[in-house]
Amino acid sequence: VYTEKELKNIVTTFLTTRKTNGGSNCLSSQSLVLPKEWKQKAQFRKLFDEAVATMPQDPAYYPGVIEKGKKLLSSHEKQGQATVVQSRFSFALDDDPDLRLEFAQQGITDTIVVVECGTPGEEGFNKDLLASEAFSALIAIVEFPGGGEDQDPTDYLLNTAVPLLNDKNIFFGSLVCNLMHPKTVELSNDVLAALRYSSVCINTSTAFGYGVSAKGGRWGGHAMEYSHQSGRSYIGNCYGLKRMDKCVVQYTAGLEAAPVTDSNNMPPPIVLDAVHISMMTDSFASATISLLCLFFVRFLQLILPQPVIAILFGDKLTGPYMSPMTP
Repeated sequence: VYTEKELKNIVTTFLTTRKTNGGSNCLSSQSLVLPKEWKQKAQFRKLFDEAVATMPQDPAYYPGVIEKGKKLLSSHEKQGQATVVQSRFSFALDDDPDLRLEFAQQGITDTIVVVECGTPGEEGFNKDLLASEAFSALIAIVEFPGGGEDQDPTDYLLNTAVPLLNDKNIFFGSLVCNLMHPKTVELSNDVLAALRYSSVCINTSTAFGYGVSAKGGRWGGHAMEYSHQSGRSYIGNCYGLKRMDKCVVQYTAGLEAAPVTDSNNMPPPIVLDAVHISMMTDSFASATISLLCLFFVRFLQLILPQPVIAILFGDKLTGPYMSPMTP
């Protein structure tokens, strides 16, 4: 049984990865899987439906994703499975008419589409969105059969959930998946071993499946995913381990603790720029100089008019996380 806090933190973790960069990210969660007979399903969906409209999202920036999304939604719309939810951008457009016009021309909106795909094996089930990488602000919700109170969690995962999750005719790709379990349930290693995903993130964001590739982990398609939907190679594995099957990342604090990633409480842009600079330099001295330059320029932004700043620095002023031109 999940507590209310655990359910809220699941919602926050999922939507943060989906709404960051407008879903234009290979590590972004796209499909939300629920047991059809889960007794807390209605409670969870209420929290999810509220948060999907209120949590901020970035625009889907990747070329071609708007058109691709329309094609993926076509069959779902005919079945009445797609719901457009009014959300909000993670930044204000009111003071930037040029950007507003650009978004309008490209069809970029502050909405997100939730698609009820149904249950595999039942009438009306539609896998079109599940079986493709949308790379945009689309969320697929699928309900697996069973999952009632009378079923043992481990048996249900091994005999129902895992085989469906591993079916590449239903779910596209094998980069990463989440498992969110309450403190009252112990997750079996047999379940982790059976999942054919290169990274499995337990009670935390899928982003960390990618992040551990810099610490000895591996990021790429699963070795036994023979359709190679997620590619034929990988990055990481800096220790050269043989026959690495997957990486498992676990948030040991559990679901009761605040999520590590939360788009409702993002750090200030200057902090993200500072972290980026620190990680992208090859020495302590270089990082120190770059950070001092960053802080000096941001200080000038506070005391000089914006036109003067633009003349002095032009495009060189902004860092990866520094738009618009204010700290």
